Amino acid sequence: MNKEENKIKVGSTIFIEQAWEDNRGNYHDEYAEVLSIDDKGFMKLKFPTKEITKFLDGAEYNIKDYQDYVN
Repeated sequence: MNKEENKIKVGSTIFIEQAWEDNRGNYHDEYAEVLSIDDKGFMKLKFPTKEITKFLDGAEYNIKDYQDYVN
């Protein structure tokens, strides 16, 4: 899937499976809002809490690996 084939754009909400792992080894899924998309398809995301956003800041999410989440 390339950037043109999926419908993700700034403001889209995407679902990320196993976005982060807690201290007990449990993985947690998250929804995130797309804040920006660069020319290579990498997205900057905003997660539901500041703590998660800060914790995952710098993680790379490529648009080709995700789909727009529709409620």
